[in-house]
Amino acid sequence: MRILFLIIAYIFIEIALFSALGGAIGVPPVLVCVALGFFVGRYFIVRSGHNTKNWLREAQSGSMNTNMSGQIAMMIGGLLIILPGFFTDTLGLLLIFPPTRQLLSKMTLFKFEGSLYTPNPNHKTHADDIIEGEVLESDREQ
Repeated sequence: MRILFLIIAYIFIEIALFSALGGAIGVPPVLVCVALGFFVGRYFIVRSGHNTKNWLREAQSGSMNTNMSGQIAMMIGGLLIILPGFFTDTLGLLLIFPPTRQLLSKMTLFKFEGSLYTPNPNHKTHADDIIEGEVLESDREQ
């Protein structure tokens, strides 16, 4: 139910922004901005893809010096810019702009740091449940 509410709110926000900007600058410039958003978003997705490929090469060679979370944020930002609408374009630009991208990456890593890198103390291993045995084959062919 919460997701449905967020989707409906997103649609209303996009429609309100589209109609407000359409009334302020006209419909043709708004349509041009939406079309340009596709190409800008595609550029950033391709760029982050190339950077990710280079990051993987560095990881294989053992010399990693780039931040992978920044590349993921840039790719998500490009996807948000490709979506038609000005609200998603703004969110995408925030993810692409380096200071906000670094801030969001640090906040995300800080939030998940404890849950991703610490083992769960309540996790049970089944090492005590193993019973060693031997399989005997009977010769039933006569």
